[in-house]
Amino acid sequence: MWDGNAFPGSIGTVAMNGYLYFDRIKEHRGSYFIEYEPPVANSKFATLNLIFLEEIPWQKLSDILDKEIRLWISRYPVPLMATAWDEKENILRPNDSAGGSLIAWISPESGEVEQSRDVRDLDRHLEQSIAQPDWREIYTDLKFRTYDEVKAEARGRTLEQARHVKLLKFTLVLWVAVIPAGYAIFEFLGPEWLEHVAQKWGPVLRSSDMRFQ
Repeated sequence: MWDGNAFPGSIGTVAMNGYLYFDRIKEHRGSYFIEYEPPVANSKFATLNLIFLEEIPWQKLSDILDKEIRLWISRYPVPLMATAWDEKENILRPNDSAGGSLIAWISPESGEVEQSRDVRDLDRHLEQSIAQPDWREIYTDLKFRTYDEVKAEARGRTLEQARHVKLLKFTLVLWVAVIPAGYAIFEFLGPEWLEHVAQKWGPVLRSSDMRFQ
């Protein structure tokens, strides 16, 4: 397990296997729910979003935020950026704070969880990390996709969208050109032409139906 001093693995995940994209974790806590997202691509920290469904005193919110940060860092010992939101997607933060997110990491000296609202503190901590982590050694219980798999999925969605666009264009052409043209021919030739077609081809079609019955 990583102790907060140096990332595990001598060669980073990016160098070994390209970017990895892990599944997000969503959990409901009753009055709020959370979404934890492991580091994306070559990022060095995870993100934790807490969405509160009702108004909450700041002190209580602060206690919940601290509890969740410690919970998730103990589960996955990875630097973390935690943000609290209300249900209207407004960031919740102290009145005297300019920063909206709370940064947390494990101190390499004490092994304790440290927190700050100054993202530069996290930058200084990450400078001590000598290697990009292999996230597979930490997120052993989460599924992930490689960069090539994500790219292939995106390409498949693009091709599917292109097929839908072609079908839509064909339908528009049919409605704009073919159907009005058919109506114009009918209007030009008049009902007598339709009656003539019915008299000529009606018996043929009926006899064909009788043969197939």
